[in-house]
Amino acid sequence: MLDYILNIFVSTDKYRKNLHRPHLSENGFVYASNGNIAIKIPYEKLLLPYKSVEKFPNAEHILQEAKDSAAKKITIDTERLSRELAKCRMELEKKDCNICNGVGEKKCDECGSMYTCNECDGTGKIDKTFPLVKFAQISNDDDEPRAGIRIGDDLTFHPDMINRIFLTALALNKQIITFQYHEKTKACFISFDDIEIIIMPMYLK
Repeated sequence: MLDYILNIFVSTDKYRKNLHRPHLSENGFVYASNGNIAIKIPYEKLLLPYKSVEKFPNAEHILQEAKDSAAKKITIDTERLSRELAKCRMELEKKDCNICNGVGEKKCDECGSMYTCNECDGTGKIDKTFPLVKFAQISNDDDEPRAGIRIGDDLTFHPDMINRIFLTALALNKQIITFQYHEKTKACFISFDDIEIIIMPMYLK
């Protein structure tokens, strides 16, 4: 289960290839990050093999810095988080079709005429093969945009980030989550025994 949790923290951004896989550090921990959230899990608790990733950021330094500077904290239970996530609509992320390159049409090799791409049904998009659905910041009730999920008075997070924390808590059978954060930067540190997470909040204009 922890291998699944580790891998939902990786990035799928084509410009962040160094974050596409978990990174095994010399300190005996495995890290995964998408640039906005990161997790640290002891290698001994994982079942799959991992190796070091070239140019992986110094996640331990970032985690330790967030931990040391966290002067405030907010505690929330997973039941409340599940209610907040339920208010957000879930949708599959899309990517350009690899058959028609996002055009929606293909050229017939025999006659040269254009025809609708069968792979994407002419939309030019297909579902990403990633283990998580994407949360839209939209209410199920009235389709009005939501600013994000609020935690207390100071913190606002994208539902996708909260979903990762929620799934981690469920996997570890934790009912309570404590967000420790820096009053100014709002960088948050979360600890489930020897499994640690850092998450950056949304900055609203």
